[in-house]
Amino acid sequence: MKRKLACFAALALAVAASSALADNKSKEDKIRRLATMGGITTRLDEEMAQVLSTGRKAEEGMMAQVNANLDVPAAFRPKFDQANKKFMDALQPPFSTFEVIDVFARAYAPMVSEEDVDAALAYAQSAAGQRNAAAQNEATNQIAAFVAGRTGNRVPQAMQAYVAELRALVSECKCQKKANSPGVPPK
Repeated sequence: MKRKLACFAALALAVAASSALADNKSKEDKIRRLATMGGITTRLDEEMAQVLSTGRKAEEGMMAQVNANLDVPAAFRPKFDQANKKFMDALQPPFSTFEVIDVFARAYAPMVSEEDVDAALAYAQSAAGQRNAAAQNEATNQIAAFVAGRTGNRVPQAMQAYVAELRALVSECKCQKKANSPGVPPK
C-alpha cells in the first residue's frame, strides 16, 4: 500500500512538474519570438558584420603590403591564403544567435508572466506592455554582457596571431623585396 501511495505521489509530482515545464517552455518560446521581433538578432548580426568587415579590411591591407613589398612565388601563395582564412575564422563569433536568444529568454522569463508576453506579442499598450519594455531592457543589458564576455579581445588577439603568422610565412618564403618597394633603393 505504501509503495502504491509513493508511486501515485511520484506520478502526481511528475505530471505537475511536466505541466509547469511545458508552461515555462511555452512562455520561453514566446519570449524568443518576442526577442527576434524586437531586433536582437538584427543588432547582433550587424555588430558581427562590422567585426568581420573590419577584419576583412585589415586582411586586405596586410596583403596589400605583402604584395607591394615582396615577390611571393605562386607556389607559396596558398600559405598566405590559408593564413587569411585562419584570421577571418578567428573573427567569427564564439556563440550562436540561438545562444544569445536563449540568454535573453532565461533573463526575461522570470520578470514577466506568460500573459505579459502575450500582451507584448500583440503589442498592446498596457501596464503589461510597460513591464515588458522594462524586462526587455534588462535582458538586453545581460545580452550585451554575454557578448562582451565571449568576444573580449578577439579582434586584437586574432590580428596579433595573423601578423605573427604572416611574418613567419615571409621568413619561410625567403621572398625577395621588390625593386620598387619602399626602403629598397632603385638599381
